[in-house]
Order: sequence, then structure tokens, then C-alpha cells
Amino acid sequence: MLLPFDRTVGDYLTRMVDAVRMIAALEERLVTEVLTDLQHASTDVLRIRLCSADAADGTLPLLQGERMVKSTTELLAAAGCAVNARRAYFPASRTDEVRQFVQNLRLGQSERGSYVLTVQSRVAPELRQEQPSLFDAPEPPFERRAVAALNRALIALRDAVDAAATNFTAKVFQDAVAHGVSANLCQAVAGMTAANPQPVDQLRFAFTWARSRPFDSAPPREVGFRAEAFPIIAEAGRVLKAVAPLEDQEIQGYVVKLEQRGEGGIATVTTVLDGQARKVALPLAADDHKRATQAYDQRIEIRCRGDVTRSGNTWTLQNPGHVAFVADNDQS
Repeated sequence: MLLPFDRTVGDYLTRMVDAVRMIAALEERLVTEVLTDLQHASTDVLRIRLCSADAADGTLPLLQGERMVKSTTELLAAAGCAVNARRAYFPASRTDEVRQFVQNLRLGQSERGSYVLTVQSRVAPELRQEQPSLFDAPEPPFERRAVAALNRALIALRDAVDAAATNFTAKVFQDAVAHGVSANLCQAVAGMTAANPQPVDQLRFAFTWARSRPFDSAPPREVGFRAEAFPIIAEAGRVLKAVAPLEDQEIQGYVVKLEQRGEGGIATVTTVLDGQARKVALPLAADDHKRATQAYDQRIEIRCRGDVTRSGNTWTLQNPGHVAFVADNDQS
């Protein structure tokens, strides 16, 4: 395409209109989408397209729209958490980096094409070096890494769904955790769908990358899920959350049961875990088991830290740290 650089040329606007139309035709996209991308050259844009009967006229029921926006926030937060860690489930607490990333996201104008929700993530332009450097290129900004992590995770989720549709095993989703899939991501995707999805419904995620920071090898631009995938994704989220260890948890409560195992033993403590009352088993060495026994006899609360795992209805604190008594003035 021949484009004029001089805005004073008489047919400048006509040539630009032709260029936008041609790009839209080549990429099989709406003209409005291309115009939006041109206006945000330093922004990664995520488009979430819900194709359903409820969205055929470009609108959504208000409550579903509210749920979709909330799920989109959780989706991008899950991607941000996966930048520096791969976990089956991320607890509610987030790092400052993830919180800042989510706060800086912008909700763009909705677009037609069933219902399209757009999210903009501003990213600093890449400053290329004219001379070769002896050092590796610096990492992209966190904002780019987070949106790229979302792209990879959605692709891994789609592949896991395709595999699970034939072998009905949760292992494919557990394997996908290494690629950024988490219970949070699955629950967010499932939360975007209609309450009663129809067989023709689809959920599609399209990525447009900031031209001011191009990829050497651009990742796939679009990832889609059909209606039959929605219940599989929802169940995958439930299973991943159920089997995920809760890392670095503080356990505080009363000892309700003691078992002797060699020189040490197991103390069962009633506590609040992930917002619910639980009984957690603590495998303890000899000294800590003596403290737990003393706490049991004197009805004193104890406190320790470790990673909590679950097997069926049994919760266990792995590698518990030093057991300490909780003084009365610590009860606040």
C-alpha cells in the first residue's frame, strides 16, 4: 500500500480510509477494531468476544456483564501471578507488582460482533540498541510479560480441554499448570459464560500487541472455546483448587488430637483455613510434639507455619516450622 506521509495532501484521508479497509479485509476483522488498534500503538489490547444468543444484538444482560467484567479482572490477575510462579491455585493475596498491573489496566469501548469487551494494557516502547550488546537483552516490562503469559495459558488450557474431552483425566490440567494454567484462570474463564450456554455459544480471546514493542515471533493472535468446553473448564478449576497446596500458611488453633509416631507424632489442630474451619494434621518432631502435648493438656493455642496439602478430606501441614504457644495478648 502506498501511504502519504504529508497530511496536507488532498486525498490523504481517502488513502488512509482505503488502507484501514484493506487491513481489515486481509485480517478478517472489523474496521472499528483496526481503527482502535491504530489509536493505541503503545498498548496491548485484549478482546474478549462472547458469541451467544443473549449477545446477538451487541448487548448483554446487566448481571452477566457485571460477572464478565469481574471475571476479566480475575483472569488478568491470574496471568500476572503466573509470570513469576506456576501454581495450581493462587490465594487471594497478590504481590504489589500484580496489584499495580491490574490497577493500570483500562477498560476500552465495547465493540459489536456479538458482545466484545476490550481491555487495554499500556506498555513502554522498546528502545533498540544500535550497537550489539555483550549482555542479554533486558526482560520486557511486567505488563507485556503478564499479557503474554495469559496468551500462553489460554493456549495450554484449550489444548488441555481438547485432551480431556477424550480421556476424561484431570492430569492434563495438572500438567498445564507448568504453562500458566491455574484454578483462578479456569474459574475466570468459566465465569464469563452465560448461565445457560447454548451449543452454538463461543468465547474467544483476541490479542493485538503494541507495535511500539514488537515480538520477534508473535504468538497466536486468537484462542477460542466452544460451549462444550465450558463445563470442563469449570470442573478443572474446582479440581485444581482442591488439590493445590496452600503455601506458607500460618496455622493457629487448639490441639484436639494427638498420635505418637516414634519419638515425634501427629497433632491435629482446629483452625481457620482459606476462610473455613478445618482440622489440620501436623507431623511433628519430638520437641515440637512435646509442646503440642503441653498445649493440649493446658488448652493453649499453638501456632506454626508450613505448606498445607489436601488428600480427600484430610488436610496436612507439610514441613511445619517451630511450634509456638499463643499468649493471651496475641489473641487479637
